[in-house]
Amino acid sequence: MYDFNKYKNMDVEKFHNESKFIKDIANDYGYYGEYGCCENEEVSIGKWVLILILYAIPIVDIIVVICLIFSSNKTLKNFGKATLILMVIGLILFFMRSCVG
Repeated sequence: MYDFNKYKNMDVEKFHNESKFIKDIANDYGYYGEYGCCENEEVSIGKWVLILILYAIPIVDIIVVICLIFSSNKTLKNFGKATLILMVIGLILFFMRSCVG
């Protein structure tokens, strides 16, 4: 458990400097992006190829999309959301076509 009592009577400037120091250390080791952990990490070509291969497999593609939506990487998260939107549009069009005949 983290002890917050040591900050209770601390000067605001000292607290700011200490928290900035911790963030700088975390940035040096790649644990803390501008908005959170590893959010701005670049996605490698190998990872994209793996995602696209898994996305081509029926049923597995739904699991992949759900995993991408909850990813910490902003690029993968947006790709997952866009893919889910296209899947829903495809299902709506499929059901509309099947109802018409």
